[in-house]
Amino acid sequence: EAELRDLNGAAAVVVSAANGLGAASVLGGHEPSATREALGLAPRAADRFVTLHDFERAARLVLPRAMFEYIDSGADPALGYKDNRDAFLELLLTPRVLRGAGASIDTRVSLFGGALQLRDPFFISPFGVHKMAHPAGEMGTLEGACAEGVLMGVSQHATVGIERLRARFPAAQLWYQLYILRDRRRTLELVRMAERAGCSALVITVDSPAFGFRSVDARNGLRSLPSSMRYEHYVDARQHDDAFSGDGQGMDDNIENIFEPAVCWDDIAAIVRESRLPVVVKGVLHEDDAVLAAKAGARGVMLSNHGGRQYGSAPSALRTVAATRRALETLVHGGAVPQRVSVMVDGGVRSGDDVAKALALGADAVGVARGVMYALAVDGARGVRDALRMLRAELRRSMLLLGCVSPADLRQLRVSRLPQPKL
Repeated sequence: EAELRDLNGAAAVVVSAANGLGAASVLGGHEPSATREALGLAPRAADRFVTLHDFERAARLVLPRAMFEYIDSGADPALGYKDNRDAFLELLLTPRVLRGAGASIDTRVSLFGGALQLRDPFFISPFGVHKMAHPAGEMGTLEGACAEGVLMGVSQHATVGIERLRARFPAAQLWYQLYILRDRRRTLELVRMAERAGCSALVITVDSPAFGFRSVDARNGLRSLPSSMRYEHYVDARQHDDAFSGDGQGMDDNIENIFEPAVCWDDIAAIVRESRLPVVVKGVLHEDDAVLAAKAGARGVMLSNHGGRQYGSAPSALRTVAATRRALETLVHGGAVPQRVSVMVDGGVRSGDDVAKALALGADAVGVARGVMYALAVDGARGVRDALRMLRAELRRSMLLLGCVSPADLRQLRVSRLPQPKL
């Protein structure tokens, strides 16, 4: 308790100094000078952070309330948001012993039939508006990711566009996340942009015919991006204003003006044919939909309830990992698709042990988003770097204690669940 008071006290110093710099005064955001170098006492706070939860608690104090709650909230009634954490906390893994793991642990994984190699079985999941967290936005996030050799998914709703990101970090591992627009010509232009930017996959989000309603944004009066920010991938000013005019109750209320609400599997198959990039279908929560994605030509599926931000009563994606893995393996073994389909999952990941649990259920790689956003808010690129280092160290420790040398070993573990109280 004393350490928690110290942590919160140090973070309070950060936000107090930031307010003095005009950093947290309005929705317009915080000044670049509100970093730990400029805030004097801030290094003592950030250097003592030992888990992603520390970043989350500090971010709550550092960010203006409306910005923190935009990042932290789920769609009403927020059951999916809550279930993302509950699903991890229910799982138990049974260790194996005397297996000589030791220094031989190797966390590398391959996706898309070996076409893509990752240093770690985790990546930064696509999440929009990073400038809501820090003035460096996606540029700061990618700097931290590159420092640790971690792949980053770039959202269509990025506040720093992927072309600028690639120009600054030519060796970065990037995915581009795509929404299918009513304007199919512009949709194809975005696909071509991702190809030119050297992305290693195209991640098509399919759970968003409209955006879920977050009453917290309406209560906070957060109806549009601050005037200093812009969704850089929307180059057409009229298209941008049609979707983000700010005349609804929340930030995303008019998105259906530009999103195609009647997307179907034929649209996925068409993009598979049009693009030379591997396609990942994101937003799948049912194993039968994963099978349909594979039949449409997708090389991967990302199980996700959009951080609990779409249908507010959707279950955690973690709950369908095992069933999805079985369904896809049956499909491959039966010859219905020619190659193994990679399974990714995101939502609720706050530790390396969470990553281990998702891999044990059958995931190939695991996405983290909010934990990275909190770290970005508190300490910019350095915070992102530190958060990713924490994840790696926690994962390696869990693997060592579980007697696992590789992510493949984790899939052989016995997975059980805590008994649930009777209703």
